[in-house]
Amino acid sequence: MDENLAINSFLGSLINELQSTLGKSTLNALIYRIGQKSAEIIAKRILEKHKQNGGNFENISAAFHLFQSMVSQIFEVEQLNQNNEEDRTVIKIKNRCPFHKLIAEREDLEYGGTLCQFSKAYFEQTLKKLTNIKVEYKLNGVKPIEDYCYVDLVFLKDLKEMEAKLKETNSQSIN
Repeated sequence: MDENLAINSFLGSLINELQSTLGKSTLNALIYRIGQKSAEIIAKRILEKHKQNGGNFENISAAFHLFQSMVSQIFEVEQLNQNNEEDRTVIKIKNRCPFHKLIAEREDLEYGGTLCQFSKAYFEQTLKKLTNIKVEYKLNGVKPIEDYCYVDLVFLKDLKEMEAKLKETNSQSIN
């Protein structure tokens, strides 16, 4: 008996039936919310394990690497590079989620569609909770032959907040 085949068949049919009943936008919002709830659990575990005094990680790379190691049983994530700019940090990754094979095997599902809302929410919410920075999960392409999706994780820094912290630091240095 192939349990994965049965689960894939059930999940694909469930997604299609829910979409026809609820509509695509409602289903996408529901799947996204499920991903957010799952993310809150993993973020809490990471923060409890690695942040003794509470708070968030100031180092985006450190937060990402802890996240990457904690989710390795669900997602296969490889960091390709990181680009730091004044207003954002972009981490380019290669990702295979638990739904990748299911999407590839079914003509009625597509990459970037409903099932991908789970991954999008999971990454965005976990990394936001870890860093206190807004994160966007942007699908850049799929290479079915390689069996991966290429994604940009964009950490959007709040320039006003950064300026306020800099002024606070400067005023403390003067005193």
